[in-house]
Amino acid sequence: MPNPRVYSRWAVAAVWIVFFVVNEAITFSLWFRHAIEKDNFLALATQLNAVYVTYLGAVIGFYIAMPKKNSGGTAAPRLHGTSVMVATVLWNCAITAWVVPLAFGVGRIEDNVKFISYFAPLFSWIVAPIFTASFARNH
Repeated sequence: MPNPRVYSRWAVAAVWIVFFVVNEAITFSLWFRHAIEKDNFLALATQLNAVYVTYLGAVIGFYIAMPKKNSGGTAAPRLHGTSVMVATVLWNCAITAWVVPLAFGVGRIEDNVKFISYFAPLFSWIVAPIFTASFARNH
């Protein structure tokens, strides 16, 4: 039987990667459509990188550093996997909520960059312990 913990980690990793790519794609789309100027493009891209680097770095580091193991073993408690996914989706939706409106010409990029720089660290203390515990556990 496949190990649910492995699939849970892959799902969490996929959510982080997808949201990061969507946010960066919107940023580059705004730049290529000439909807924002260079300084705003660099500010938004830099801020998104700053708020995602810790978590994406942890995901990538985990998958590079962990030796491949056979599936099996005991399943992770369901509540733990659920809490990781809920925290992951909420944090990513909070960041994306400041980026998506820009794609539709709503909001000022300067304001949204400031909001991202304020709210990401504020809510990271909720995500970081759950995220770390999930990825640090052995199979």
